[in-house]
Amino acid sequence: MEGTSRAHSELIEEISLLKQRIQKLEQSESELKQMEEVLQKSEKKYRALFEESFDGLFITSPGGKILDMNKKGVTMFGYDTKEEILSLDLEKDVYANPLDRKRILSLVNGQGTAEYEVMVKKKNGETMITHCSLTSVKDESGMITSYRGIIRDITERKQTEEELRESEERYRKVFQNHAAVKFLIDPDTGNIIEVNEAAVNYYGWSHEQLKQMKIQDINTLPPEDVKKEMEMTRTKKQSHFEFRHRRADGSIRDVEVFSSNIKLKGRDFLHSIIHDITDRKQAEEKLKVSEDKYHSIFENAVEGIFQTTPEGRYISVNPALARMKGYDTPEELMKGVNDISKQTYVNPDDRVRYKNILEENGIVQGFETQHYRKDGSIIWVSINSRIVRDPAGRALYYEGTIEDITTRKIADEKFKENAEKLRKVLSGTIKALSMMVEARDPYTAGHQRKVSDLACAIAQDMALPDDTINNIRIAGTIHDIGKISIPAEILSKPGALTDIEFSLIKVHPQAGYDILKDIELPYPIAEIVLQHHERLDGSGYPQGLTNDRILIESRIIAVADVIEAMASHRPYRPGCGINPTLEEIEKDKGTLYDKKVVEVCVRLFREKGFNFE
Repeated sequence: MEGTSRAHSELIEEISLLKQRIQKLEQSESELKQMEEVLQKSEKKYRALFEESFDGLFITSPGGKILDMNKKGVTMFGYDTKEEILSLDLEKDVYANPLDRKRILSLVNGQGTAEYEVMVKKKNGETMITHCSLTSVKDESGMITSYRGIIRDITERKQTEEELRESEERYRKVFQNHAAVKFLIDPDTGNIIEVNEAAVNYYGWSHEQLKQMKIQDINTLPPEDVKKEMEMTRTKKQSHFEFRHRRADGSIRDVEVFSSNIKLKGRDFLHSIIHDITDRKQAEEKLKVSEDKYHSIFENAVEGIFQTTPEGRYISVNPALARMKGYDTPEELMKGVNDISKQTYVNPDDRVRYKNILEENGIVQGFETQHYRKDGSIIWVSINSRIVRDPAGRALYYEGTIEDITTRKIADEKFKENAEKLRKVLSGTIKALSMMVEARDPYTAGHQRKVSDLACAIAQDMALPDDTINNIRIAGTIHDIGKISIPAEILSKPGALTDIEFSLIKVHPQAGYDILKDIELPYPIAEIVLQHHERLDGSGYPQGLTNDRILIESRIIAVADVIEAMASHRPYRPGCGINPTLEEIEKDKGTLYDKKVVEVCVRLFREKGFNFE
């Protein structure tokens, strides 16, 4: 019984242990299910974060395949679907330089993680610069199973950085290599931030010493006044001052400072250019001493006398100039005008021309321009001026005299008006003379006008001066004036002329000359009329002149005269027409007629559409 009882007890104990194990298994299975649920939630959360990240996220295999990439990464590389990019080979299809992958893996495998910049290829073949952070993933044995990374497109940022770097480098080169003395100053503290080599040479302190100083250490003004000037520059963005600066050797120099407010890397700085004007200042002082010797002449001169800086400020003016400009005293004029170019010149470009002439020649004589007076009225002035230079050849100031020529200019204008009236009277006279010829020879009415039109067209095409063309116009209009001395029955005879009759016709150039020579006409109208029937080979009349002895105006009118006469109808013959006439004069060019004149005339008709109206 005892053995049976013991066996029964052991069985119960085993059953109890089995139940405990079953309970533990059930509990473990429940925990496992909970862990699976947590893991699923975690994976969904990770996937959501992975896909919606603002950066490109990716996973790659050790062999160079892309295992996964989020939407941002796919879009960044220009692909439409993830499947497209997962089919790529990193070395071949992604890296712009395949060697970059080996370099990057070497960094990551050694450190476990690495950040780097690398150029990659997009789907369309374009490249982009990216910033990546890459981490290796290892199994329990320490073997790398994958790489996980973050990627950003920094192409635009890199381009901006490069442009900024190039801009700063250009500025630095210009700043350092500029011949003028230059400072870069902190306007809040007055600290000298940077100087160029010219500043080192001028002031005598080293580059490092100057960068440890304040601008107040150089300027002889009280520090508070210097600070005010800097603040004024910051407000106005730019300024121009004259100071006295000390140098390392203790010398004091007069300087002219041009400052402007600039931004570098988001901060305000003063960029100052400094010119030594000591010589100019000393010269100005000597000039003032010298002025005392000539004060009487200066004060009592009838003409305006001045001295100005090249920049356009008056140094001195005499009472005559002040009165001329409508000011009560010279002091009022000098105080009221601090920019001659803008406040005095009606046309500021005239001031530029005036300075250019002075710089080129050292002197200006009779420079005429318009100036404003104090009340805004305008006067004409004539300026005589010269440059006064220092021993080194630099312009110190301009000095000279100004004369009011307004009255003369008004007289000139009236003269021009009278000249225009005379021109109109002359034009009327010429027209009347032309009509006299036409009244005697009605069959050739309009001949002189047409000859004049053609001759002027030839002269214009030959680019002759305007005065020459005007002389041709007048002479052409009255070139047959001498025909009033020929009997009307000969002029209008319907048949061929006898030798005696033709000899009378040949007199008309001389007769025209005799009529015109004593009339107040522009030279050489009478001579042109006299020679318009001359020919190059000497076969013409009345003088038998040859080649260049014949005026160019006469050679042009001769061709125009023949063209119009042959092409037009006459009582004794029909017109030949333009083309046969042109062919006829072409045969005689260089013999009877000026070669160039004939060529221009033919071109006018055949190529440029000229015709007699």
